[in-house]
Amino acid sequence: MNDGGCLFRHGQESSLTRKAESTSEGMLQNVVRSPAWTIKVEFGQPDALRNCRIQANGRVLYVCEFYLSIWSALFRRHFELESDKSTLLLNKPYDAIVQFLHCIYPTQRKVNGDNLKLLLETASDFESEGVLVKCMDYMRRGCPLSLMERLELADRYRLEPLLSELIVNFSTQPTLNLESAHYLNVSDHTKVRLLENLYRKASSSKGYSANDDAPFNEKTTNRFDLKSDLNFAALRTQGSRVFYINPYYVAAWSQLAFDTVVSMTTIESLSLAVSDDEAEAFLFAVYPPMEPCTDRNASVRLRAACSLRSPGLLCLTVDYVLNESANLNTGEKLLMLDGCKLHDVMPTCLLEVVSAHDLIDLITRPFYEALSSQAKACILDRLVFLLKRGRDAIV
Repeated sequence: MNDGGCLFRHGQESSLTRKAESTSEGMLQNVVRSPAWTIKVEFGQPDALRNCRIQANGRVLYVCEFYLSIWSALFRRHFELESDKSTLLLNKPYDAIVQFLHCIYPTQRKVNGDNLKLLLETASDFESEGVLVKCMDYMRRGCPLSLMERLELADRYRLEPLLSELIVNFSTQPTLNLESAHYLNVSDHTKVRLLENLYRKASSSKGYSANDDAPFNEKTTNRFDLKSDLNFAALRTQGSRVFYINPYYVAAWSQLAFDTVVSMTTIESLSLAVSDDEAEAFLFAVYPPMEPCTDRNASVRLRAACSLRSPGLLCLTVDYVLNESANLNTGEKLLMLDGCKLHDVMPTCLLEVVSAHDLIDLITRPFYEALSSQAKACILDRLVFLLKRGRDAIV
């Protein structure tokens, strides 16, 4: 447990329960969507939501204490216990704080080989389970570190269930270097678990499986049904459900919520013109540990991002649809994008069709008739390009 050694207090700041003060000027004046589908947050400047000051290496950053409280148990305890909020002096490098903020804010900077160790240390110090989950996901998928290096990190930061997964994985390895520096840095307890598992060639430790997600899903399914200190406002949709949320956190992700929040004196409830399914998909997508995008939920997440006017969620979901989905075919992607009127993304989506024959085949399928005229125009533009390229190649 962190003893709060990375937090100090200096100067005066308003309380956790204060209302965000601003006119309804667009939240996106400091959160900008670029043509490359990225989000930019200017932490060096305050806005209607980010008016709490934190300082590292003499440099000031502006954040929302509600946002930090949702992502970090350490910050949550600090803001709950301190009646007079102060500019927080963080005993952490400035770059580490910025990396952490970009990882949790709608910028959603991805964990990679360059920032993994920095984020692990910062997330551990700040007791941020959500960021640790992000790090574990990266270490499972595409991480260039060796199995022993990952074991060392998982042991150091107590990353379960990843640690158990790695121990089980070692049983399939032909050799184990017991003299490597990484192995020597592993705790005695984990060494015992590892060696017992190796010599039995079958795991006595519980490995990770799909069933391990069941308690987690059961726990989180109803987490927006009850009012809490952080999720104190009732979100009412066009349907019949009521979700208890933190209005300032949701406003950081949604321009629709932001416009409502800044116009209210007190916030006990807010009504948004979205469906129950869209609200639920949005909340599970943006609240830690952030439900990942899948082929099954991509469509409703796109609708939620557009209905709630959430550039951050839109970027995440469009990136998945265009670049990460292994099973969605081009027709399914086009239907999703067309349903949300994301016609500016369609030319990028159509780049995966590289032959005129395949595109003509696409046009003859039943889904084509369900597309809007704008979507059909994008397809025909791509077809003209492919036909011209084929003709030029012959010449």
